[in-house]
Amino acid sequence: MKNAIAFYVLLPVLVVATAVLLFFKFKTPKLISIFLLVGFLLMSLYTVIAKPIEVDRQNVYFEGRVCDVSDVTTESKEYVLSELTIGGVKYPRKASIRTNENLEVGDIVSFIGDVQSIDFDPFDGISVASISKGINYQAYSSIINVIGKDRLTLSETIKTKLSSIYREYMGDLDGGIALGLVLSDTEHIDYSTTRDMRASGLSHLFSVSGLHVGFMCTLIYGAFRLFKLNKRKSLFVVIGILLAYGILTGFPVGVVRASIMSVAILVAEFIDERNDPLNSLAFATIVILLISPIELFSVSFQLSIGAVFGIVCFYRSMMKPFEYGNRFSKSVMGSVAVSVSANAFVLPIATNVFGTFALYFIIANVIAVPISSVVYGALVPLSLLALIFEPLGILTIPLRFPIMAIRIIAGGIATLPFSVINFYTPMLSGLFYSLGMVVLSRFYMGSKKSKIIICTLSFIACALIFFTF
Repeated sequence: MKNAIAFYVLLPVLVVATAVLLFFKFKTPKLISIFLLVGFLLMSLYTVIAKPIEVDRQNVYFEGRVCDVSDVTTESKEYVLSELTIGGVKYPRKASIRTNENLEVGDIVSFIGDVQSIDFDPFDGISVASISKGINYQAYSSIINVIGKDRLTLSETIKTKLSSIYREYMGDLDGGIALGLVLSDTEHIDYSTTRDMRASGLSHLFSVSGLHVGFMCTLIYGAFRLFKLNKRKSLFVVIGILLAYGILTGFPVGVVRASIMSVAILVAEFIDERNDPLNSLAFATIVILLISPIELFSVSFQLSIGAVFGIVCFYRSMMKPFEYGNRFSKSVMGSVAVSVSANAFVLPIATNVFGTFALYFIIANVIAVPISSVVYGALVPLSLLALIFEPLGILTIPLRFPIMAIRIIAGGIATLPFSVINFYTPMLSGLFYSLGMVVLSRFYMGSKKSKIIICTLSFIACALIFFTF
């Protein structure tokens, strides 16, 4: 309630600030104020339109269809349910429930238990993550009954078939990892592997994001060169493939952001204009927030935008000393530069939300990301062949060994001393840190003296707040 009051008290402040700034010639503050006001109004409108029917019922009869597995722990799984019927009334949104029961996508389940609405709180990452996925209710029950089986959708059929193929030819564990790499489906990955991947800083491999879209685009561009497609055809093929991949993976924010940026790059090439990655990132950010303003408070959105912004800010500067080096040194340094620059703005977000930091993330990513790119590049075409003719799944057997290597690398790094450091970064401390990093980047056009002063003051403020709170 306090957060909601603080959120809406901001409206008159923004209105007054925008009205006052319109009479001044300061362009940047004026634009910032206007965009903040428009964003606030869109967010307010979105929360009104998207607000679900509130439910707070105990011991109520509940029916739903299992449509996804969202989280796996050592003892239980969290399932996402659609086509809800609560107390005989149908509801259009989704619900989540954690249980020890082994359910499958497509199962129609029923139980008697408690159901309550998930309240939107912009300062609560869990509620924002749930609502951004269309999950507006949380259900609780110890016993769940499977009362039927629904037909699978096309995307569910593809996921189920690929899961069966991978696990048959690569084993349950490595096949589950393969499915996580390609489609971000972590249902068959055990908790110990998930824990090791997080501790080594490799959990992003199981979250379909810009990395996966980058791999996908590399494959597509390679095919373009092979078949010598012109730019117009290439543009439409890329849009079609990325749209299909988004549908298959459920349009996670990382895929949407990377897809928009990839299309923007192709359009720039098509009309013979210079591609600017910062403009492409800003365009993708605006499109996502116009479609779904709530994503601004989503951790996935913040991590995705922060990682790419870090790469745009620092990758080129970090690679400059190595531009005349040999191929091996440039390759190794390129991996280091991507990992370090991507984490430049991810660090305060991750430590604020999760309270942990993977100390050896650079080592893990330098070794594992090239391996995963090879595995992904091979798995995609082989998976398409196996979907057409299932016995061709035998061709995926050799990929079990590099997947096993990724698992061993993650497990080995996770056992090193201080592999995971637990610390919490207050939000205000993270903001001062981010300000210092922005001024430190190549996009700050002020004098060297002002850069030093602002950076120093920002990092001092960041440290004081961090150690005080």
